[in-house]
Amino acid sequence: MQLLLEAGLPPGVINLLSGPAAELSHAALTHPDLAGVHFTGSTGVFQGMWRHIANHLPSYRTYPRIVGETGGKDFIVAHASADP
Repeated sequence: MQLLLEAGLPPGVINLLSGPAAELSHAALTHPDLAGVHFTGSTGVFQGMWRHIANHLPSYRTYPRIVGETGGKDFIVAHASADP
């Protein structure tokens, strides 16, 4: 995230949350301002998120955009100087 900010991306355009998955998911996916989710992980978890979002559609201000990568296809780029 720091790299994105240093590259000039304004704060708040992309948000990264880390912590207990169930607690974060519940808080984020039930919030009326949910606008979108880009998920990378297991198919089962993504399908559960999709169901949860679909069940809460009437409570959202807009229809959230949902993107899921469930087959390990997302690219991860790390500079050679990064501390793994």
